[in-house]
Amino acid sequence: MTTIIGVGPSVSSQFDELKTAKRFPIIELKSVYGLSNLRDIVEITGAGTVTNTTVEYQLSTTADGLDSATLDSAERGRYMPGFAGQSGLGVRIPAAPTGDQVFRWGMFDDENGAFFGNSVSDGIFVAVRRDGVDTIIPQIGWNVDPLDGTGPSGFNLNLALGNIFQVTFTWYGYGVIEFNVVIQNTATFAQEVVTAHRFRPANETSFADPNLPIRAQIDNNGTAATSDLFVGGRQYSIIGKYNPEFRITSERRNATATTTGVPVISFQRKAVFPPGSARANSVSVNLEGVDIVTSDDVFFQIIVGGTLDTPYVNFPTATTEIPDNETALLVNATATTITGGEVVFQGVVSGAAGVANRDLGVADLLDFELPDDQSVSLVIGTFTGTTAVSAVFRVTEEW
Repeated sequence: MTTIIGVGPSVSSQFDELKTAKRFPIIELKSVYGLSNLRDIVEITGAGTVTNTTVEYQLSTTADGLDSATLDSAERGRYMPGFAGQSGLGVRIPAAPTGDQVFRWGMFDDENGAFFGNSVSDGIFVAVRRDGVDTIIPQIGWNVDPLDGTGPSGFNLNLALGNIFQVTFTWYGYGVIEFNVVIQNTATFAQEVVTAHRFRPANETSFADPNLPIRAQIDNNGTAATSDLFVGGRQYSIIGKYNPEFRITSERRNATATTTGVPVISFQRKAVFPPGSARANSVSVNLEGVDIVTSDDVFFQIIVGGTLDTPYVNFPTATTEIPDNETALLVNATATTITGGEVVFQGVVSGAAGVANRDLGVADLLDFELPDDQSVSLVIGTFTGTTAVSAVFRVTEEW
């Protein structure tokens, strides 16, 4: 291997070629389009709020100790062994927390993840959460650059100005987690990425699950004090070629379509997966396609969310012998009505009157990631009267 001066060893190939890795974006969320059920998951307690100023997301709490406000990306980042994963988000905090208030932002959920934070007891900190337990490293303990003016960069981290925060990790279970901050050099006015801390797990994996949402959060934690946290853009990328492993999960059904539309087939994530893990289902689910056979013209819709009149069931079903432990999904192929939900795609299928099962309607669906806690339904309807339809609905699960 050749050593490149100022960069270090092992960065080039045996043919003296510099090795680089392309960033492959998985999640890219702008803050200028408001809140969306398809992009965002909002959780609040008390009088906490999550709003959008048309420029930034604003998380706020009132002078009520019960208040909290959480903004999650509806889509989770996915990790691929052999590559690095990186989350990033822009955050500014106009005023420091008081009392027992805690601010957190990064890549994490209630059980696992890595994030930055700010509290009175720990000051500015980074943390790694595993199975609901937080390992907190205060700013004074950051092992690369504490960003308090005494480190190699000489920079001071000012949360009120607004900064871009990155968490980069190579999981495999045992890889290092790197916490970075993008800061402007006031001498050169150049934007620089500064590594603040590197966390090395010992005797266990860093997190129990590396597929995590991008989250920002305020928790009053019993303190009666108002607070605000502003969020700009959010992203998650794989550093390297993204070529996920997946399985196609499908179901089929014969049904009678009506003018109001019938939810022929629906999928919903299991609350916990894999069985016995006691953690939230983090499997990524994408729409794959539909096949519809009909003798009359019909319309179809893909609806996210909504309430069905019959319950979801486990696989396998009478028509699809998929082992239940081989899918992260529940299925419903008995419902006749759906209430609410949001249409994300629709189309029409041409039939031939009097000639049943003549035309096959096939649709390649949008590149769409099912939001974390939502269901997805194939709804088929007629323009007049009723008609018999046969349909298959397919989704992909990235494991």
